Amino acid sequence: MLRKLSLFGLLSLALVLGACAKNRGAEPEAEAEMSTADYPSQQVTLKTPIEFADSAEVRDAVLDECRLQDKLQQFITEFSAARNIEIVPSNGPVNGTSGKVLDVRITDIYAPGGGAFSGGKAVTIEADLTENGASLGSLRARRISGGGAFAVFKGTCDILGRDVRTLGEDISKFLTDPSENARMGNL
Repeated sequence: MLRKLSLFGLLSLALVLGACAKNRGAEPEAEAEMSTADYPSQQVTLKTPIEFADSAEVRDAVLDECRLQDKLQQFITEFSAARNIEIVPSNGPVNGTSGKVLDVRITDIYAPGGGAFSGGKAVTIEADLTENGASLGSLRARRISGGGAFAVFKGTCDILGRDVRTLGEDISKFLTDPSENARMGNL
């Protein structure tokens, strides 16, 4: 029977069999991911929107175009979920919020225009973690990036986005083991 199949028929059969083999092992992974997402080990309220500290000097172009606060919130949420921590945005003041509360501020951005041609870009944050008003820890972190691979094709916002992505991961690590005056990144 296989002799009579055309080349097209053989390729189609190979694709179907390959897809079946690939899907056969997928269900347990999906269940494991679902159970982690459905039953987080802890829940943390994130004060949103994430603000710039009063002392932060940020170029207007960065404020207007880069959306760093939104990106940082997104990355904190994503990396924390991978660590079995559910992040709940407050969408306003957190005074009187029970449970764990994370207050993150962007304290400094070094971002001369010109993308990778003007050198590395840096973002610095501070964060405080409290539970029912009592301090669990504080964090100060800075990340600096030159843009990585193909940096000459990246703009300032893209490079700052790399910094913010790594800071989101740093904050998720801090949430798993908070301490007072913790330092991470390029400090």
